[in-house]
Amino acid sequence: MTHPLSGLEPDRAGHSALRSLAASLAILVAMVVVAAGTFVSAADRPWVEVKSPHFTAISDAGEKSARRVAWQFEQVRAVLLRLWPWARVSSGKPVMVFAARDEATLKTLVPKYWEQKGGMRPASVFVTGRDRHFVALRTDTAEPDSVEANPYFQTYWSYVYLVLPASFAMDLPPWYARGLADFFANTIVRNKDVQVGRIVPWHLTELRQTSMLPLSTLFGVDQQSPYLTRDVDSRLFDASAWALVHYLTLGERGANLSKFNRFSTAMRASRDPVAALREVYGDLAALEREVRSYTAKNLFAYQSFGIDVDVSSEGFALRPLQTAENATARAALHAAMNRPVDARALVDAAKKADPTLSSVYDSDGLVCDIEGRKDEALAAYSKAVELGTGNFYAHYRHAQLSWRQNADAPTLRAIEKSLERAIALNADYAPAYSFLADTKVSLSAADVAEPLARRAVSLEPTASYHHTTLAWVLVRLSKRDEAVREAQTALSLARNAAERQRAQSLLDYLSRKMSRGRPTEYAPEPPRPTRDGPPQ
Repeated sequence: MTHPLSGLEPDRAGHSALRSLAASLAILVAMVVVAAGTFVSAADRPWVEVKSPHFTAISDAGEKSARRVAWQFEQVRAVLLRLWPWARVSSGKPVMVFAARDEATLKTLVPKYWEQKGGMRPASVFVTGRDRHFVALRTDTAEPDSVEANPYFQTYWSYVYLVLPASFAMDLPPWYARGLADFFANTIVRNKDVQVGRIVPWHLTELRQTSMLPLSTLFGVDQQSPYLTRDVDSRLFDASAWALVHYLTLGERGANLSKFNRFSTAMRASRDPVAALREVYGDLAALEREVRSYTAKNLFAYQSFGIDVDVSSEGFALRPLQTAENATARAALHAAMNRPVDARALVDAAKKADPTLSSVYDSDGLVCDIEGRKDEALAAYSKAVELGTGNFYAHYRHAQLSWRQNADAPTLRAIEKSLERAIALNADYAPAYSFLADTKVSLSAADVAEPLARRAVSLEPTASYHHTTLAWVLVRLSKRDEAVREAQTALSLARNAAERQRAQSLLDYLSRKMSRGRPTEYAPEPPRPTRDGPPQ
C-alpha cells in the first residue's frame, strides 16, 4: 500500500515540538472550550480497570473505551513481534495505560503540559517510573488520514525504545535505534488491520527541503554528536535515519523486510552494524543510491497486517476502581513525573479513603523516595509488604532499604526473602536478580548466585551493573577467565564513574592475582549495594 504525498507544509518549530504538534493536530480542531464547573471532575467520575495479557488500562471513559485501548496496545505488541521476531518485548516493568475520556481528564493526569501558556497539548504521554511504565492518552481522538501522524506517535516511539535495549547485547547505533522507533511510531491500529510504516510528515518535509545525510555521516553519529545535541541538526539526522530504516524494511515493494531481520540478527551476532549491513544489503555506495532514489519518489510503501484474532477485548478482566485505588494509581504517575506535591496529596487522600489498601503504601513509598525520605519510604514499603502487596517493586525496594553494611545473617535472609518474592511477582525485572545474586554471595552461596546473575545479564544485556555482579560471582567460584571477560564487558558498558570504578576494581584485583602467578583467591568484598542498591 502507498501514501500520497501532498499537502505537507514545512514546520521549523523544532524536532520535539514537531512530534508533539503532529501528535495533536487531529484533535486540536475538535477542541471545545468548556466553562469551569459544567463538567464532573476527572477524580469524581467512575473509573474502571481492564487487564489484558500484557497491559493494564484504567479509564474514566467507560468499559468500551478501556477495552479498546488495551486491545490496541496488544495489537501493537503482536505486530511488532510479527515484524521483528528477534525482538524481546518485555521491558522488565508492567505498562499501565490511563485512557482519559477527554482533554480535561488528561490535564489532571499530566498537568505540566498545560502549565506553560501556549505550550503543546499532547494526545498521549509516555513516562517511566520506578515500578511501571505509564501511558496517558486521550480516547476521543479521530483516526488520522493518510497524511496525518498517529496521535499516539510519542507513546509508540517510546515503547519501541524500551524493546530495543533488551533485544541487543550492545549499544545500538543512534541511526538504527531512532530510525526504527520513528518508523514504528506511526503505526495505526484499525478495526480490521494494523498499518505499519506510514509516512512521518515532518521527516518527509525535512528531506524535501534539504537533502538526506550521507550514510557515512549517519553511521558516524554518536551520543555527543551535534546531530543529536543541536535541534536543527537532529531534525535532519532523524529524517535521514527514518528514511534509511524505511527503505531497509519496506523498500523494494516490501521485499526488504526479510533482509532487515537478517541484518538485525547479524548485527546482534557480530556487534558491527556496518559489516552486518554490507553482508546483507551488499555494496554501501549502491545502497545509498537506492535509498536516495526511494525517498525521492512520490509514493512510500507501508505494510498492512491483519489484526491478531487471538486477542479479544471481550476476554479482558474488568472491574470498577475504588476511589483509593484510582488515587494511588495517579499518585504513582505523578511520582514518575517527579511531582511530589501532587503525588503526596493523592496518597494522603487515598489513606483517608482506605488505609487498609496495600497499594496506598506502594505509592506512599514511591513518593517518600522522590522526597528523599528513605526511612519513611522503608516504613511505607514494610506496611505494603505486611498487607500482602502484589507490587513486585515494593518487595524489591523493601529489600534495598533494609540492607546495611556488614549485615548479619538474619538481615540477609530477610532481604533474600523480599527479593525472591519480587522475582516471583515479576520474573523479568533484572535488578532483583542482580541484588539477589549479591545477597547469595554474602550468604556463601555463590553456586546458587551464578544463574541469578546470568539471568540479570540476559534480561538487561547492556547494563554494566549486572555484568560486574556476574564477574564477582565468577571470582567467588574461581572462574577467573570468565570473570575477566565479564568485568571487561562491564567496563565497556559503564555509563558513569561509579560503574566504571566497580568494574575496574575487579579487573585490577584479577590483574594483581594473575601477575603473581597464584590461583585466584576470594576477592576482597566488592562494592556492596548501597541503600539505593542496583539501578532502578
